[in-house]
Amino acid sequence: MSRRMQTLRNISNRPRSAPAQRKPVATSTALPGPASPLGGDAHAGLRPGTAKNIKRRSASAASRRRREIVGEYMRRSVDPVMRELVTHLLVEKPSDVTKEMLAYLRGVRDGTTPQIQMDSQRKVSKEDRAYMARDVKPLLTDLLSDVVRARPRAPVDFSIAWLASRRAQATDVPAPKSVSKLRDAISFDAAVTSQKPTTTLEKKRIFVLGDVSSGKTTLLKAMQGDLEPSAKPSGGFKTFDLGHQLSEDAPQSTLTFFDVSGKTKARARWPAYFSDCHAVVFVVDCSSDLAEARTCFDYCFRATNENEDERRSMLKGKPLLVLANKQDIESSAKPDEVSKALDLDAYQRDGYHVAVCPVVGDPQKSNGALDPRVERAIDWLAQRIDDKAGALEARRTRETAATDAWDQLQKEKKEQRVFRKVLRKAHPQEGEPEECMDESEGLEFFASELGCTIEDMDPTAKRLAALMNYQKLALQMTAAMNQPVNPKKRAPMAWPDVAAYVEARNSEKWDPAVVQRDEDEDPTSMKNRMAKRA
Repeated sequence: MSRRMQTLRNISNRPRSAPAQRKPVATSTALPGPASPLGGDAHAGLRPGTAKNIKRRSASAASRRRREIVGEYMRRSVDPVMRELVTHLLVEKPSDVTKEMLAYLRGVRDGTTPQIQMDSQRKVSKEDRAYMARDVKPLLTDLLSDVVRARPRAPVDFSIAWLASRRAQATDVPAPKSVSKLRDAISFDAAVTSQKPTTTLEKKRIFVLGDVSSGKTTLLKAMQGDLEPSAKPSGGFKTFDLGHQLSEDAPQSTLTFFDVSGKTKARARWPAYFSDCHAVVFVVDCSSDLAEARTCFDYCFRATNENEDERRSMLKGKPLLVLANKQDIESSAKPDEVSKALDLDAYQRDGYHVAVCPVVGDPQKSNGALDPRVERAIDWLAQRIDDKAGALEARRTRETAATDAWDQLQKEKKEQRVFRKVLRKAHPQEGEPEECMDESEGLEFFASELGCTIEDMDPTAKRLAALMNYQKLALQMTAAMNQPVNPKKRAPMAWPDVAAYVEARNSEKWDPAVVQRDEDEDPTSMKNRMAKRA
């Protein structure tokens, strides 16, 4: 059974609302008469809100108004049709409920709805209630959940398309195996296996990647219920939280999606987040040249030089869902073409969880509703995470620590590179200007930076000042080692340790190999600035 995805919040840009009195607003009228076996539970879980066991905030006026709009939409456009549909099912009791619902709704659309023959004095029996609860309620609840979320202008047409997709899924598409072969993944409709995972992660962290304009942000906004998402390119980093439940008896969890800019110049920042996710969604713009998608994919999953940045290898082996987006365009590449372009067959040889699903990410190009395949695809990915929850969480913890250590190492290397650059100005080569103070002025400046007098200054400090030729920036940086601006962030260094650091950098400053390495690694160097422009 499909789970329900509920919007929690967009952490990056949703403002906190002031506390307000919440007024209960029904999203739909109860189904009276013969439809009563469903009772008030027919629309259970349909009102947008937070996941269970999470403290709800007081609703803002805008959110209350939205619920009122949803309730009015259901009363006017949905309930009249669904009430008669449930009555019809109760009278006919078909063995194939999906087929009968499709036939009835097509009759409503075409104006040929059959007349319901039912005794007005008939009472609902236990058998009726059992049938409705067992055969009708699960399917109808899932359908109405998507109707409420999408609020299509033509709910009957939307329901017909939804039921046709569900029927095709049930009859034609096998559920992918726990370790799916790529040929299964290409054709799969993102159905979820019935095997229950032994462990469920309460918070699943998913990195959303893809080339610029592939539709990542539009897709995430649509999953949050925005049926008219803006097409502005995302910049920087955003997170999207969605409540998620694989089935009614499954535990509730939160899916946290990381969304980053797909621009080429932004890719250098991507590896900073690779360690902190359990799975990956890779979005492909199937209407454009797939070579761009291949370049982006290789950057993320096929690091050519792991010594260059060890974080680049931290996505390999994590569950991967490839969304072949923009299938509404006739010329778009199909899933098997996407698989071939990305060479997923070779990538999956190590037994990685990989699936490819065709989708239309923009609701405005999908009959005004979220493509049902998106939700079923996310179900597949969520269960893959739960299948290996313990191992994935342990790996995330381990790799996050490694990333923190790598970041600290890069910070230290940058500090050393900058200090060497300053020392080169203190001891310039022949023909270059000297940017230094004289001894008296230099010692006075150094003493003021240390917060002492020249007489009270440590002899080692005076020696280092002379070694640095009283270069102003070098004196400031050295003083900050012994007397840091914020001792909580950086512990003070004793003068012997400061001396060892300064002397080591001083001995390296004009080493040809070190000079070349510093220029290669310095993003502000003329060489790297020219390469960036190119």
